Amino acid sequence: MAERTSEADLRIGASAADAVKTRRAGDRPAAGAAAGSDGAPAVGIAAASGETKQLTCITCPKGCSITVAVEDGAIASVEGAGCRRGEKYARAEATNPQRTVTASLCVPGCLEPLSVRTAEPVPKARMADVVRAISQLTPQLPIEMDQVVCPDIAGTGVAVVATKRLPA
Repeated sequence: MAERTSEADLRIGASAADAVKTRRAGDRPAAGAAAGSDGAPAVGIAAASGETKQLTCITCPKGCSITVAVEDGAIASVEGAGCRRGEKYARAEATNPQRTVTASLCVPGCLEPLSVRTAEPVPKARMADVVRAISQLTPQLPIEMDQVVCPDIAGTGVAVVATKRLPA
């Protein structure tokens, strides 16, 4: 029996502070909702009318609890944001959540692992694809900090860069 990727597995690199109420593993996408590569609903507003999402804002230390209401596939209201940055964060998180992915790679000829990250955030729905693609990379020494290890990871158009220097 094939093992299904859990929602928690897709949150690699996400902090506890940006926890969003996520669907239970047994839930199915709403009718008409597009599915991602793992069969999970596509990220974004594919919610049924009347759905609300609870977010914890991560743009400042206050950590406001924000409620985003979705009506007819559009954001109807954002409540609880203590500032404009929080409201902007909540709207972006409800419509197109994105994350920066970080990972460590083995480098042939080196005992020290290479830490890498995406140069820009990638769509949360593509995180599992990005992590799988990163795990297949085999960079060669020497490696400089901020060197592009992969110019387009998993077809996202986002580069993966080294976060430290590894001499030959």
